[in-house]
Amino acid sequence: MPTARTIEHVKGSELPAGLLEKFGFYPDQTFTITLEDEDENMPPEEAFRPEFVAEMERRDREYLAGKSKGTICRTKEETDAFFDSVWGNDG
Repeated sequence: MPTARTIEHVKGSELPAGLLEKFGFYPDQTFTITLEDEDENMPPEEAFRPEFVAEMERRDREYLAGKSKGTICRTKEETDAFFDSVWGNDG
């Protein structure tokens, strides 16, 4: 069963105004949209290294104890940097 769908020739006027504004697009533009289920891109749980699992559990404990506000990644670059630091790929 396919998990990604592509919709071609979508007029900007058919999309939410907030979405157009967020990305700086206009209602008179035409788009190709690809929708993909992000959950399908996650590796199986057993593929995670024990060090990664331990770090996530530690962060969860700190968050629940009120010692941390958590990590919010707003861009792909922030997400990549976060996971590189967790996986020990930052240097």
